[in-house]
Parts: sequence; C-alpha cells; structure tokens
Amino acid sequence: MNMLIIISLVLSLSALLFVEGKGPRGGPSPHQLMNVFPECKSFGDAMMSKFKEQMRSGKISPQLCRDEECFKTVLQTVRCSVSDEPEEECVSKVTSFLQGSDCGE
Repeated sequence: MNMLIIISLVLSLSALLFVEGKGPRGGPSPHQLMNVFPECKSFGDAMMSKFKEQMRSGKISPQLCRDEECFKTVLQTVRCSVSDEPEEECVSKVTSFLQGSDCGE
C-alpha cells in the first residue's frame, strides 16, 4: 500500500506538470519527469492515458481545481480507473530515490 502512495506522489507531480506546465516555458513536461524513472514508463503511460481520456470526457477537470484537495481527488479518480500496477523495478527505483539511497553518504 505504501508503494502505491509513493508511486502516486510521483505521478501526481507528473499530472500536475501536465496541467500547469507546458514544457520548457512552463516547467518540465510530464514526459521529462517520467524520463527520470524509465522503469515506470508503462505505468506512467497508463495513468496519463486515463488522465487525458477522463479530461476529454469531462469526468475530471483539474484546471478548475483551486486547492490541493481537489487535485488529489482528481488524481485518485484517475488512479482508481487504472487497473495496471506499477512494476516492482519502478517501485524500487522511486523508493530508492525518495529514501536517498543513491546519495552515497
């Protein structure tokens, strides 16, 4: 369960960049963020596909969110509609990054 929270945090940032960032001028694109974790590409693609699909259908409208709770609800809606699970290597890389395991103290 904690791993899903970690992955959701990373993908939340990715989705936020999709909504607010427009690439080089508005910050990094979601694809640039996912390049940091190539092990998460298939899961990230599934999330992004559902995100776009639900935006087009009007099921979600993150542009109208004015607070973090609203955006969290939007992302939860997207995550719950994706049946895929992140691959173990994806979870491992994200966890290692968040715990600072690669910092070489």
